[in-house]
Amino acid sequence: MIDYFTLLYKLTNRRFKDNGIQPIFAYIVLTCLFFGFSIYLFYRTDYAVIIYSATALFLVLKLSEHRRTEFLKLTYSPKIFRRIRSIENVIFSLPFLLVLVMQFQFIATVLLFVTALLLSFIELKPKNQFTLPTPFHKHPFEFIIGFRKTYALILLSYILGGIAVYVENVNLGIFSVVSLFLIAMGYYSKLENAFYIWSFHRTSSHFLFEKIKTGLGCITVLLLPGLLIQLIGFPQHFILLALALLTGYAFLIAMITAKYASYPEEIGIFHAFMFAFSVTFPPILLVIIPILFIQAKQKLTPLMK
Repeated sequence: MIDYFTLLYKLTNRRFKDNGIQPIFAYIVLTCLFFGFSIYLFYRTDYAVIIYSATALFLVLKLSEHRRTEFLKLTYSPKIFRRIRSIENVIFSLPFLLVLVMQFQFIATVLLFVTALLLSFIELKPKNQFTLPTPFHKHPFEFIIGFRKTYALILLSYILGGIAVYVENVNLGIFSVVSLFLIAMGYYSKLENAFYIWSFHRTSSHFLFEKIKTGLGCITVLLLPGLLIQLIGFPQHFILLALALLTGYAFLIAMITAKYASYPEEIGIFHAFMFAFSVTFPPILLVIIPILFIQAKQKLTPLMK
C-alpha cells in the first residue's frame, strides 16, 4: 500500500519537473493559493460552506473513476484496495477539512469526512451506450470534451445561481457565473497534436483569432442559462454582472493564448505567475494578453509552414 502512495508522490513530482517547476515551490504556491481562495470565499458569502463542501465531494468522487478503481483491484487484494481508496479520499479531502475547522464549521467537517469515506465504496462505471450531447459544434474539441467531463460542475453552477436569486445574494450569483469561466479555462489544459495545428493551413495569427472567437462563442452559450437567472434575479446589478462577464472573457482569452505561448509544453511557471498576478489586478490583462499573443505566434509559426 505504501508503494502506491510513494509512486503517486514521485509521479506528481516528475510532472512538476517536466514543466520546469521545482516540486517544493509548487506545493508552497498551491497551498497558499488554496487557503487564500478558501478564506476569501468564506469572507465573501454566507453560503461558502455549501459551495465548499459540494466542491470537495465532487473532486473526491472523481477518484472513484472506473479505470482507476479497476487498476487498483487488479493490483491489490480486496482488503488493501479498500484501505487505499479510503486513505486517498481522506487525504484528498484533508485541505478542505482543515479550512472548515479553521472556520469553526465542525458539523460540516464531520459530514464531509464521513461522506468522503463512504464515497470510497462507490465506483463510477462507464456508460458506453450513451453519449452526452453538447450545445457546441464539432470543431471546438476543448468544449466538447470538457463539457462531457464537467457537466455535473456546470449543473452545480446553475443551481448555485438559482440559490443566489432565492436568498437574494448577488455575490453568490456572481460566483456562479465566475465558476463557469473557471471550468471553461480548465478545458484548455489539454494539448492537441501538432498535426492538427499544421493542418489549419493559415497564418498563426488567424489560427489564434479563430481559437479565441470559438472559445468566446462557446463560453457564451455555456453562460446563457446562468446569466439569465442572474439578470432576472438582480436586474439592478446589471453593471456588476457585465464587469464580471468582461473580466471572465479576458481571462479566457489569456488562457487560450497562454496555452499556445507554451506549446508544445503545458503552461509553465512563468505564465502561471502572470495569471496569479492578474487575479490580484485584472486590468493588467490588457498588457498580458498582447504579450501572450505574440509569444503564441512565435511558437505556432514554425508549425504552420
